Parts: sequence; structure tokens; C-alpha cells
Amino acid sequence: MWNYEGLRVSGDYLGFPVTGVVNLSRVAFGGDIKHTVVLDEQLQLPWRNELTDCVILSMKEITRVMS
Repeated sequence: MWNYEGLRVSGDYLGFPVTGVVNLSRVAFGGDIKHTVVLDEQLQLPWRNELTDCVILSMKEITRVMS
């Protein structure tokens, strides 16, 4: 199954552990699967001034899928 829309996932975004609900699953250019994840808690990235509430994870960055 590649469509994780509506499922809660945990993963690793550029070295930061994240958890949230998948809002959109899509097939990216080249056949890779990308998931837009709305985070449970906002994330402060060192290179941004604003908090981030949404990230895009590939299948290999997702470490756990919950219902």
C-alpha cells in the first residue's frame, strides 16, 4: 500500500524526528512516493525563522505507520 492519506506516521525529516497525519500521498517524478504530513507539534528548523507545521516525507523517511 502506498497511499497513507489519513494515517498517522512517524519519520525522520532531515535528522529531526516528526509525527503527524498524512494529508496527501502522491507519486513524484521518477516514481518515488511523497507524503505531505501535517505535524502534531510545530517544528523549528535552524535555517527558518518561522515554525513549520507541515513537511514532505518520502517512503524511505517514514519509520512507523499507525492507524
